[in-house]
Amino acid sequence: MATLVDGGRELAFAWPGALPAPTLAGSTATYADVAPGTDLVVKVVPTGYDVRIVAHTAAAAQAALRLPLRLKGLTAERTSAGELRLSAGGR
Repeated sequence: MATLVDGGRELAFAWPGALPAPTLAGSTATYADVAPGTDLVVKVVPTGYDVRIVAHTAAAAQAALRLPLRLKGLTAERTSAGELRLSAGGR
């Protein structure tokens, strides 16, 4: 779905299945109906990318989605608040 590269470090997010062809508008790609009632919106920004999962129904908002994550030169840990913390070389 999207990859950030900084020197020898990489952070890549994937989608768990095949994505449909996107609708493009400027720097934004919208993938419609990637899950029932759900769109995926990926926007390229100067510092990387912004990924949004847009739920159009209450059921879609309650559904759990798991996004595969690939790291190179980084480690990830979940904080007690449920956020994902990335580090490289202890920083």
